[in-house]
Amino acid sequence: MGFIANNSSKFLFKDAIYFLESFYRIADIVILTYGLPEFQKYKLQGLEDGGMGTYFKKMIITTRSKVEVIDSFCREQDECVNFFIDDSIAQLYPVVNRR
Repeated sequence: MGFIANNSSKFLFKDAIYFLESFYRIADIVILTYGLPEFQKYKLQGLEDGGMGTYFKKMIITTRSKVEVIDSFCREQDECVNFFIDDSIAQLYPVVNRR
């Protein structure tokens, strides 16, 4: 797991830094990661260690469906306009179909 934590930037989409740089000052960006908590902690620690933690208002690890967590998170906010970007169709599909 140390390999992933130490090389997490290699696993990012090529335009991820550009996207984060463009939006983190004008929007609250939350990273929501799904899977085994210990593995996800390594991934997030790699982002933190690589200096990317400053882009995120919050980092959430879950083993529940992402749509449940997004709905819960939005209920806690005064205003919640969100964009959902994911590389897993299994997580993206329920978000698209909930409206």
